Amino acid sequence: MYFPSLFLRPSRVLLASEGSAAGSKMTRSLPSIRFGNPWRDDYPEWIWRGLRVSRKDKDIFAPFFRLLNSTKIYEFCLKDNRRYCAFVMGVGLVSSWMWSEWWNSVWRRVNKGKLYNDVPYVYPEEE
Repeated sequence: MYFPSLFLRPSRVLLASEGSAAGSKMTRSLPSIRFGNPWRDDYPEWIWRGLRVSRKDKDIFAPFFRLLNSTKIYEFCLKDNRRYCAFVMGVGLVSSWMWSEWWNSVWRRVNKGKLYNDVPYVYPEEE
């Protein structure tokens, strides 16, 4: 079986805690491992600088998200579980009705003159 190396590596906490506080052979051989939280954000400063300026004014969806945030829809609908469910159901009902009506209009436009409503009723002649 194939296991990614992520599953086969010992945890950083285990490796860091195996040596004494003064330092052992294990901690000297792995200098990047420190005792403490292994998931702390101790990246080099150039990474943080790059992250600060990398996406500024480059997001093409920024106007959309500003508009969405200005509607305050999260505060009114999406924070509360009941209001969220009602919002999802309401949007689903309205959007499915609109989708159905749009396809009905396409169907009527394509089949113009062939539908029952388009054919004029001809009254039979009385005898």
